Amino acid sequence: MAVRVLYTDVDGTLVGPLGNLLWDSHRTPTLAAADALVRAAREGLEVVALTGRARAGMFEFARVLGLESWICELGGIRVYDRGATVVHEHGAFPGTGVPTAELHRAVEVLLGAYPGQLEEHSPWNASRESSFLLRGDVDREDAEARLAAAGFGWATLCDNGVIPHRYETLTAVELTRAYHLLPRGVSKVGGVASDRAQRGLEREECAMVGDAAADLEVSSEVGRCFLVRNGLDKDPSLQWVLEAGSGVEVTKSGHGEGFAEVVHRLLDER
Repeated sequence: MAVRVLYTDVDGTLVGPLGNLLWDSHRTPTLAAADALVRAAREGLEVVALTGRARAGMFEFARVLGLESWICELGGIRVYDRGATVVHEHGAFPGTGVPTAELHRAVEVLLGAYPGQLEEHSPWNASRESSFLLRGDVDREDAEARLAAAGFGWATLCDNGVIPHRYETLTAVELTRAYHLLPRGVSKVGGVASDRAQRGLEREECAMVGDAAADLEVSSEVGRCFLVRNGLDKDPSLQWVLEAGSGVEVTKSGHGEGFAEVVHRLLDER
């Protein structure tokens, strides 16, 4: 069964360092990702961005790249028809409206508990509706226990992979990770499950490519799952994908060139 939809992570996957579509992993100019997007559009493979970015920040990005649909805030918001239709998923959030106001209160609990280990991932929280972005390195089970004790048991801290950068303010952190604080029940895998159901697609008609553990969790909802090489290089905890039977295919190249490998492989196999 031919793959009809390719879900792709954005930062660290579709785009190169610093979010540059025209850079490879070594910051050398390349048209690999752009060429792959053109071929996908010509041959009927829909590329759907699946990202932690906010909806407002994704709109112009998707327009420029010609994406019809995207899933943002780690599955909390699905957008269709170039922004004409927006679907919110608030999971276990017990309130009304968007969860961010309550999430701001929950963030204060975590920042107070982990000085030098956790901080806001500035400036990427502007216009967020369903999640709050943090960076650092903490024990997630301990963090969620603290949230529950403070009355935020409906919230969860999702690890969205390594940030290849050191921050002077995170004095107790060796390897910086990106975290999303969001309602329980909201995730990339949940976003794909809901999107696939809405489109009426079988698992085998869908594929996923990403650079982090949150992307690989989507494997349960797609027929093919790919990890771009830079994801493996930056995060030693993902070495398990090299084991026989992991179900994950690792690209030869990283970032947009790895994304391009996936597009060409899926279309060549039709």
